[in-house]
Amino acid sequence: MEDLRKLEEYYDGVLRLITLHLIDLCGAIVETDKKFIDSNYPKAFRIKLNDENIEIIIAIPYNFPDALPKVVIPDPYFSDLYPIPHLDAKQVLCIFDSNQAHPNALDPIGVIKETIQKARQLIYAGKNKLNISEYMDEFESYWGQESTNQYLSLIKLTDAPKIIEAIS
Repeated sequence: MEDLRKLEEYYDGVLRLITLHLIDLCGAIVETDKKFIDSNYPKAFRIKLNDENIEIIIAIPYNFPDALPKVVIPDPYFSDLYPIPHLDAKQVLCIFDSNQAHPNALDPIGVIKETIQKARQLIYAGKNKLNISEYMDEFESYWGQESTNQYLSLIKLTDAPKIIEAIS
């Protein structure tokens, strides 16, 4: 029981540290909208990316820095951006590939800085259509989004992006 209490104190301490960092150095505002907060992500921050004229929400998992934060693009910014590579229909911007990225418990501020920087890069590239080819990398995740039907496709997959039409 004592170990659990120490672990909770550790997570609370890290959360206080990154809260101060985000508010003081990034101008973040603590997000209170329950749409972005749940038991898995109990704390969230709204950050203005001035260079992109957009806001993002960084949701912090209860066990941060042992788990990575989630980035959400709130409305009306989501409506202006979607669809771009790495942004799903649930407004979540996929910052890290969970198969390749690992949390860094020794540098929680660094993880937050990298999260913001990566979000900035993906939004810039998506807005300026610089990463269209990355749809191929994420094909499976995009294909499955909210699809309840079965489809027959005669399209040959290539590296070049192309427009397709569905006939029902």
